[in-house]
Formats: sequence, structure tokens, C-alpha cells
Amino acid sequence: MSTNEIYKFSDWIPLPVTANLKTLPGDPVKVGGLVGVAQAVGGLGSTYTVGSLTVTDTSQNSTSLEAGWMSVALIGAFAFPVTGASGSTAMGTPVFFTAGNSTTSSTLTTSSSANLGFGHIINRTTDGLYVVRLAGRAF
Repeated sequence: MSTNEIYKFSDWIPLPVTANLKTLPGDPVKVGGLVGVAQAVGGLGSTYTVGSLTVTDTSQNSTSLEAGWMSVALIGAFAFPVTGASGSTAMGTPVFFTAGNSTTSSTLTTSSSANLGFGHIINRTTDGLYVVRLAGRAF
């Protein structure tokens, strides 16, 4: 029996928030060579909806994460706006990560120019977003 196992499944893990980068739950993120989606961010309030009820918790400790840390999904497929994609964009088109700054969240684009690989388009939603399958690590 292994006594050094820390995570049984390491596809959803806590990682540090990149310094000086605005990060909100649902944002694409990059930490080192890993790319994923922020699930929860420590030190922020949270809003969630159950049926027709929306709850907003404005306390700074609405998650179990410390400020400066976020829970990140490294696998899965998520809906995002993707700059450069259109109704004729082919499934399997690579999507690249563009880092934001302290006031703007990171974004996704189909342009590989000076950007890191994030995942691939696998579908489109009825409201015009693109379903992007995460690569898990930058390419």
C-alpha cells in the first residue's frame, strides 16, 4: 500500500492564483504548464443558483480556499466565448490562452500567435459559446 499518495484523483486540485491576474470562477487559467478552469477562488464571495433561487455570499471566506488559491479543473469541456471562432469553425480547432491582467480576465482565441495551447473546440452552444475540451497542459 502506498503511503505517499496525496490526491487519489488529481484532475481537480488547488493551485495558486497567478499574481496580478484577475481570476474569477469559470475563467480559463494557466499555472506553470497546466491549463484549466477556475472552479472557486479563495478570498472571493460566491454566487450560485439552485432552481429559481440565486444565492450570493459576499463574505471573503465563502469557499474553503485561502486567499491566493483556487480550485482548478484540469479535465472536462467548458463553454467559453472564443475570439476568432465563427459558425463555420471546424470541430477540433485548437484554442489558445491569452493571459489577462489585474483588471481583465484571461481569454481564449483561435490565433496561435504568441499564445499557449489551451484545448480544442468540440461543439457550440445555442447561445453562441464554444465548448472547449481542456488539454490539461499547455501545448
